[in-house]
Amino acid sequence: FVYPSKDFKAVHSYTNEVQAYVGGKNVECVDGTLLIHTKKEKCNAAAWHPQKGMIMHDFEYTSDVVSKKDLELTEGSVVQVKARCRGFLNHGIYLRSANHAPFISVFNYTGLKMYCGVKNNANEAEQLFELSGLQPIPYLIFTVYWGKDEIVWYVNNLEVHRVKNTIPKGEKLYLTMYSFQFNGKYTTEGTLEVDWVKAFKINA
Repeated sequence: FVYPSKDFKAVHSYTNEVQAYVGGKNVECVDGTLLIHTKKEKCNAAAWHPQKGMIMHDFEYTSDVVSKKDLELTEGSVVQVKARCRGFLNHGIYLRSANHAPFISVFNYTGLKMYCGVKNNANEAEQLFELSGLQPIPYLIFTVYWGKDEIVWYVNNLEVHRVKNTIPKGEKLYLTMYSFQFNGKYTTEGTLEVDWVKAFKINA
């Protein structure tokens, strides 16, 4: 993860999740495609606990996070991602601040349904919109336009959702791709596959 302080441990999970992030061990690139694997294997790794802070914790799965910390996205940015998902767990691609909120969800697949959304600050719930009828097995092209007055989502170049832009002015967001799961009862192994990512600015 990207944090404001370089001293904060960037590779960690959370104690309410079932997967440990392992610092790139579950990431590979095959024929130009980025693969983030979630595997069923026990692991003791760093985790954030809301009362205890950073601790070592036992997990039943391993997975990974890929963040683009040298790409600072600001208002007026467009991000396109060609991706697909495997397995019954959460796969997500987000534009997150270094404080983790606010953020824009390019998409979040829960194993059953697919959503997009936005969270304006840490004290608010994420505003979710279900992308009904979509199956993540084939590749889909997800696009987010973060404009001055609104945020607009597209799937395969068709508009699917738009909201008023309430992200604070001057905020910088970072592309973050990862898989996670809160309840391990129905969790399976899986893979987030990313064929390509494009990011650019629109002067409007």
